[in-house]
Parts: sequence; C-alpha cells; structure tokens
Amino acid sequence: MNQKTKTWLMIAGIVILTALVALVAKNPQWLQGNFFMNGGEPAPSQNDIFYFPDVVAVNGDQNTIPLKVQQPQSAIQGVIFFFTYCPDHLQLIDTQESFAARHNVVAMWFPYPGGTADGCSVQTQSYNVIAYRDSGQPPIIGQEDGEIFGIKFQVAGSTGTEAHIGLANAQYYSPTNGLYAPNITPANNFHIVAPFNIDGNPPTYYVGPGGTIDFSSIVTGGVGQISYSLSQNESGGDINSQSGEYVAGMTTGTDVITVTDQGGHQATINVVVSTLQVASSKDWIDPEKNDTFVASGGATPYAYTFVQNSSGATLNSSTGAYSSGANAGIDIVKATDANNIVGSKEVNVVKIALSKSRPGNGITNRPTTITPADGTPPYTYEFVTNNSGAGAIGAGGIYTTGSVSKQNFNYQNNFDVIRAIDAHGNTAEITVPYNLLGDMNGANKIDFLDVVMAHQAYRGGQTNELGDMNGSGGPLNFMDVYTLYQLYRS
Repeated sequence: MNQKTKTWLMIAGIVILTALVALVAKNPQWLQGNFFMNGGEPAPSQNDIFYFPDVVAVNGDQNTIPLKVQQPQSAIQGVIFFFTYCPDHLQLIDTQESFAARHNVVAMWFPYPGGTADGCSVQTQSYNVIAYRDSGQPPIIGQEDGEIFGIKFQVAGSTGTEAHIGLANAQYYSPTNGLYAPNITPANNFHIVAPFNIDGNPPTYYVGPGGTIDFSSIVTGGVGQISYSLSQNESGGDINSQSGEYVAGMTTGTDVITVTDQGGHQATINVVVSTLQVASSKDWIDPEKNDTFVASGGATPYAYTFVQNSSGATLNSSTGAYSSGANAGIDIVKATDANNIVGSKEVNVVKIALSKSRPGNGITNRPTTITPADGTPPYTYEFVTNNSGAGAIGAGGIYTTGSVSKQNFNYQNNFDVIRAIDAHGNTAEITVPYNLLGDMNGANKIDFLDVVMAHQAYRGGQTNELGDMNGSGGPLNFMDVYTLYQLYRS
C-alpha cells in the first residue's frame, strides 16, 4: 500500500466514526426500519468487493465515477458509504437531488469537513451517502457484478495528475441478509491524461497511392483504447480500426481519419493521396549525352536522386540536369517533393556498335557493308562526312565509296563518316578510311614501288585488293600490273 493510499485511509477512518454517530442520531427510525430489520445485528462479512475503479480522463471532462460491486451475495436494496476527494483535481458536479433522480433512489448526503492529504494543496472534501429503494421496488442491483451508482465529477487536474477518491465504511442492506459490510478497495487512482496530441489543426499527411501510415505511432494522448475510422475515403483506402494501420487507395484524393477514444474525444487527420510525375525528353539516349528530368505535381521544391545508375551518369539534385555515362544500361531517376511524395522515370542508355565488312582500309569505288549491333532495328543511315562523294547508303548499310582518281585524291581527308540511327533514335558513328586504288605501299601516291609490289604479288599468285585494278577479285594478274604501270606513267 503506497503512502498516498494510507493517507486517504486515515482521513476516511477518522471521519467515518463521527459520521455514523451523527447518522444514527439524525435518522434512528430510518436506520431501524431499513437497515436493521434483522434485529440490529449485521450479517457476517461476505466475499463482496466494493470499489471505485481506476479512471482515465482528459482535463475538463465530466466523468461519472462508478461505484462497483463484485460477488454480491444477494440483491442490494440500500447502501451507506463514505467518500472523500481533493478539489485540486476533481470538482463535484452531483448534488443529493441529481444523484437521487439519476439513480431513482431515496438519497441523503451529509458533507463533512475535510483534512489534508498527499498531493492536495487544499482541504479534502467528504460526504457520507445513504441511498435506498423502498420495499416492493426493484433492488439497486441484483446478485451480479456491476455498477451500483455513479458520482459525477469534472476533471480539474493537469496532465499527469494522479487523483484519488477515498472510500470507506460501505454497508449494504438486502432483504435476505439484512445489513452487511463488504470488503472495500479503499481508494482508486484517477489518471488525468493529455488530450489527443497530433501536429497540425487538423494535421495533414501525404502519401502516394498504395502507401501506408501507422497512426498508432503518431496519435498520442486520449483516454483508454483508441479507435480509427475513415470518415472520408476518396482514395479507396482502408484503416485497421484498432491498430491504426492505414493503406491508401489507388485513386488520388483526400481521406479523413477520425480518431476516437473511450471518453468520446475525437480528432481528425487529413491524408492527401497524390502522385508525382517525372518526365524527360528521351526514353532512349546515347552514351555521354545530356537531358533533363522534370517533376510535376506535388509540392516544390523537388530533389532528384538516382535509384539506379548503370551507365555511370551524373545528375544535378536540384535541377534534374542529367548526363548519361559511357556504359550501356538502364538509369532510373527519382524525384521527391516537399511532402516526400516520390515519382520516378527510367532512361535506357544504348551503346550501338558498328562494324564494316572490309577490314582495314577500304578502297575507292568499292562497296562496304556497315553492320550495327546492340540497338533496336530497323536502322537508317546518313553521312556525317562524305569526302569520297559516295552515293546514298542503301538498305542494310551497304554503301560504295566514291570514284576518286589520282588527280583529285585528297590525302588529308581520305575517309567517310557514317551514322547509323536505330528505331529509338540512338546513334553511332563509324569512320571508313579509303585508299587510292593501286597505292600498294600506302605512300598516298602512285609510284614505281607500287608497280613493283603489284608485280611481285602477281608472280606469287597473291590476292591484294589494292592492286586489283580490274576488279577481278582473285589473285593479281598481268593486266592488274600493266594497268597500274600505265597509271604510274600518267
């Protein structure tokens, strides 16, 4: 038993003796007629327990503090009891008349001077109460556990206060057992708690479609068990009425959560279900190219981050400016708004590889096939540089270098540059160098050594494309050597 309870018991014990003497003196006929019908001897103490249960309330509440009984041995027709309380924490609302009317009993209340108690800065207040129903009326309570009476108080304490209502000298009258004294739980704990504490008025939370919020970790205060309900449900969401776990629906809109405690206090919470769109000018991009991711919807400012960075790209977190990396792969950029709503966009970095059918250098006026890989067909082709004067590039990437003579051959620009474009607009370029036909030694001119080398290849039965002056496609023959000799002489 703690010190506070001992103090309250001492107060009750001192006052109750005086109270009983006064009651007998003032009401001898009532007591004799209603409580001492068995000759004035109370029945032996039974197993009953008479008590005020613990109560939890918010400051300012008007609460009815129930007086309860457990294990009554018979129906109860009349009760006499004494209670005391501290006005610091509780203000009595009931009067003798309101108490009697509410419970349909004959009631007499006798106030008594209070005393001092731990935690009470003023004198306690005390009442002795007699309440009964005449014979022939239903008993106050039958032979079952339950509430006998309730006394109305208004909570006057601050958050965290533990108030007490002292109880002593309870006696019952029943037609069966006469007057008997139950066991008493002498004082309850009256806990005063904070009202609902939720940031905002009303508070607003933001979540994406299908997002979750655990409101049990957000809502504090209130009295007893808290329940949750959706009083407005635009998103098609759901909430667990006991745990407070909320799941947003898939439609954007505002849901309203109503929170209710056992004392009937309520608070509302707004949940805005919204989406964030993220766009870029390209879904497919070449390596080491620039683009910008742009968020819309939600609340500014936006922050941009990588969810996945396969290409080795760079990203400006404030502006969304993006530069793809050198590697192929999928990059995913996430935008987060001021309310932590997120959206994302992915871009496919495509690195097309190009090859040509002629190894090494091509020669003028000969066909070459450009073959792409790792892109998405179909491909189209265009010249970036056309030094040879080649015609249009045909289907399948086949092109033929222009016919460049010895006289107009440019040894500084002896190459063409071809660009391949796939179905998504990704590009790659390849440089196709070409030699002057007959330039066997790569000196960028036709000289006597070229003729010698062509003759040696002819005598050895070798194939050499640069010396294949007549385009026979096989080993060099005498006509190749003769034609090259004439070109040298000219």
